[in-house]
Amino acid sequence: MNEINEKIKDLILEFSQIYKGEDFLELKKYLLKNINPELRKDFSTRDNYSKKHKLNDFEKLIIDNYEQISGVKLKIQNDKLHTNIQIWQTRNNK
Repeated sequence: MNEINEKIKDLILEFSQIYKGEDFLELKKYLLKNINPELRKDFSTRDNYSKKHKLNDFEKLIIDNYEQISGVKLKIQNDKLHTNIQIWQTRNNK
């Protein structure tokens, strides 16, 4: 998907007027609670093993849109973001 739905844009604007932080996951939760299931399919799911979040292109587009509206660049904390490290690499480091 290369365009954000108008309903999502309206929710981003609404959220930007009340939220003063930088955590993308707060915006994602807000959007997922307020949109219909058909629009939810564009959002990423968490990694099956690590249960950490992965950003897809649609979510990066939302982050860019939010920054244009509010001037704030949203982020995900590193400890909540999935990396592509293989499971055997993490077990050998313990």
